This record gives sequence, C-alpha cells and structure tokens, in this order.
Amino acid sequence: MPANRDSGAAAVATIVIVIVLVLGFLSLGGPSSQRLRQADSKRIMDLRVLAIDVNARWNASHHVLPSSLEEATAPMPPPKDPVTGSPFEYRILSTNQYELCSIFATDTQRENYQGSRLGPHPKGHYCLQFDATRPVEGFDGIYP
Repeated sequence: MPANRDSGAAAVATIVIVIVLVLGFLSLGGPSSQRLRQADSKRIMDLRVLAIDVNARWNASHHVLPSSLEEATAPMPPPKDPVTGSPFEYRILSTNQYELCSIFATDTQRENYQGSRLGPHPKGHYCLQFDATRPVEGFDGIYP
C-alpha cells in the first residue's frame, strides 16, 4: 500500500512541475521570444545613447542640432540595429526637438517601465521624440 501512495504522490508532483513550467513559458515566453525582448532592450539602450550624443552635440554647437547621427557621434560611427545591422532613423522636428526611430520586434506597451517613456513601445516601426533642452529620460549618467 505505501508504494501506491508514493507513486501517486510522485505523479501529482510531476503534474504540478509540468503545470508550473507551462505557465512559466506562457508568461515569460520561450527562448526565441526572450531573444526578441533582449534585442529590443538593446535598441532602447542604443537610442538612449544616441539621444545623449545628439544632446551633447546640440550643447557644444551653440544649440544647433546635428544634421545626422554620424555628426552626433563623430568620431565614432553611430550604433546600428543589433539584429538587422541597419541604421537607426534620425529626424529633426524643430530647432531643439528630434526623433529617433527603430523597428521593434515586441510590443511592451502594457508592461511597467516605472514612468520612463523610453521603455514601452509597440511592435514595428516606432519613433521616440526628444528635446535637446531636457536630459534624456532613463539615463543615470553612466553609459551602458
């Protein structure tokens, strides 16, 4: 009789473990979805660094925005998309406002980014707007 109870307990434990694993994959996604999220995190980090470079160039050039990302990051080349290798988009909107754009692999608009507007983004082409007169949100003063 104890052998039947032990095998029943083992079966229940196995079922519980399988359910926990399935729920974990459903809530976090599998390895491929985690790779997409990591690539998007890298994109956001690169856009932050680019915004800091643009703001620094704006401050150093008597409040004139750089004409390109190459000018903003000179003498180093600007970072590129971590997956496709294509350049990020940069558009000047006014004398001190601009946007940086990328194509994101995931939709993170429902996630909590503790008030930072640089975290949430939809899947697909999306632009973040910046003002060179203001510090870049989400930047703590240390380059990633």
